[in-house]
Amino acid sequence: MFIFYWPLLGFLVFLPLAIIFIIPVSKRNNATSPEINFPTLKRLQNAFPTYQVPDSNSGKFFKVIISLLWLCLVIAVMRPQKVDQLSYVQNEGYDLMLAVDISGSMRALDFSTEYKKVSRLDVTKDVVEKFVKDRQGDRVGLILFGQYAYLHVPFTLDTISVSDMLNNTVAGMAGDATSIGDAIGMAVKNLRERPKNSRVIILLRW
Repeated sequence: MFIFYWPLLGFLVFLPLAIIFIIPVSKRNNATSPEINFPTLKRLQNAFPTYQVPDSNSGKFFKVIISLLWLCLVIAVMRPQKVDQLSYVQNEGYDLMLAVDISGSMRALDFSTEYKKVSRLDVTKDVVEKFVKDRQGDRVGLILFGQYAYLHVPFTLDTISVSDMLNNTVAGMAGDATSIGDAIGMAVKNLRERPKNSRVIILLRW
């Protein structure tokens, strides 16, 4: 749907008509226009006695063009905007803050599949991916920590993006040490303003 940011400016389309009514007709008719004096005008009239000036529609065409230009200018000034219809949905899900260890110890190949060994971080990514798929209606955030802790994804209803962001991490990118206390403290800080009955911290570390 289209709306106008300043719809009242649409009255400007009548401004030329108002000017026509305000300015007296006598002044408009007496307006001087540029002329070219031809010294031998009589000779031209005698040479072409039957010539008549053809009626020209250029004046009407010019007025139509000016009117269309003025209309387009007024519409542009009104700032037309295309907007989608918004709908508000009340959500009563949980606020889940995931704190994931990506320290150097997560490189350890403590797990294996039928074909190869996998690291602790790879298993964590798989667990998170399966977990967030079932969290429809919940807001999920992601904190990564190693030697340092930082908020990687703020609370969002797009839970799949949380899994995608985690999948792009590598062990050791936040340092090789493990600062669990910093991660929990940051999770508490981000959950402090959330509703009391919905705050959950999930710590993932092997």
